[in-house]
Amino acid sequence: MVGGRLQYTPALGFTSGTDSFAFEAMDSGGAKVTDTASVRVYDNNALTRCTSPSRVNPDGSIAYLGRANPCAFYVVTTTRMTPGGTPVTMDFYNLWSSNTNAPKGVVVLIGGGNLDMAITGDPGTGVADNTSGGNFVVRTAQLFADAGYQAVAIDRPSDQPPPGSTDNTTAVDEYRLSVNHAVDILRVLKQITRKIGMSSWPAPVGALFPSSPTT
Repeated sequence: MVGGRLQYTPALGFTSGTDSFAFEAMDSGGAKVTDTASVRVYDNNALTRCTSPSRVNPDGSIAYLGRANPCAFYVVTTTRMTPGGTPVTMDFYNLWSSNTNAPKGVVVLIGGGNLDMAITGDPGTGVADNTSGGNFVVRTAQLFADAGYQAVAIDRPSDQPPPGSTDNTTAVDEYRLSVNHAVDILRVLKQITRKIGMSSWPAPVGALFPSSPTT
């Protein structure tokens, strides 16, 4: 503990990846909670990749593609059940500021078009796949985080588009306006507060919905 705050120091030579440790906390009333804290460790090279804007060559080809992957926690969580009893899951990235300041709010990044953000990773370690999250909204996530916000980039839920749908555009538009959409977002935010180390809701909570396709 340093200044009343828990300080984590990675092992010598551990410069990138995820780590975890068990903890027990007790308040002044004697109530206890025991859980496991997850920690995302990244070096300056990873932070540069997460915060550098993408660049293109004069001929229009990509010269450099910034990505949030090296700085993100990958998580997959069950948000609800279908009427037939099938679990609906949602993949998301969770990102903090690279400094030690508490976030002043939450920004939820939601894909346009068909909602596909191509977010994948290892749910056991929290490490994002190197090639996932190429969507331009996902790539900006660490920029929002370093601006002082908790950045959460969510993929489309596993039941979208609906099986057998012949009009995916209409189906996704109907989902955006549905209670299920709100439930999915709230379940993700609840997962963050319960498992990834936020003890209370930062305020305010905002959402970014790009209007362009997510390619």
